[in-house]
Amino acid sequence: MQAELIEATLGGECGKLDGEIVLLMDHGDHIEVLDRREIAKRMRAGGFKIREVAVALDVGNTTVVRWSNAEAERKMRKRARQYKIDNRAHCRAYDKRRNEEIKVPCPVCGEPYGGKIMCTDCRISVAETRHSLIAGMYNDGWPMAEMALAMECTVNALGPTMHKMRARGQLGWRYVIGTKGYRCPPEKAAA
Repeated sequence: MQAELIEATLGGECGKLDGEIVLLMDHGDHIEVLDRREIAKRMRAGGFKIREVAVALDVGNTTVVRWSNAEAERKMRKRARQYKIDNRAHCRAYDKRRNEEIKVPCPVCGEPYGGKIMCTDCRISVAETRHSLIAGMYNDGWPMAEMALAMECTVNALGPTMHKMRARGQLGWRYVIGTKGYRCPPEKAAA
């Protein structure tokens, strides 16, 4: 940012406030703090060209146009939304065509696929294997920290997986709240 140009143009003193570049304008009874958007508006109102403001603020030309003209910003956003709507089918067709062209063999089964890690069937198979390991360790009474260590993950990564497994009925509860309000094994809670 060319602080000298901005200071000479608008007066005041350039500085940083919470990591953001600002212009401090001393009006005697109060100090006005201008952010980059407001600096751009005032420089454009002062007759500076878009490119000059962009260079001074170290931003792109389009950013200066958006900052200095609210109507232009609204039109740009509207145009972008409409483009996205009009070209959704075209973009999806392109993505599908591209995925077909770049299919590589799955590292697990060798079948061609267009994904990032492995094909869908292998991902499901790996998840089922992982879930059966978690259920086995949990039912054998392993603490979560040891389960996480054996699964090579963190307790925070294991917890949500176990929660999803419980929601699907794949995993029971070790403890339930008993009639007196404390944790106990499920078989004692029923008695």
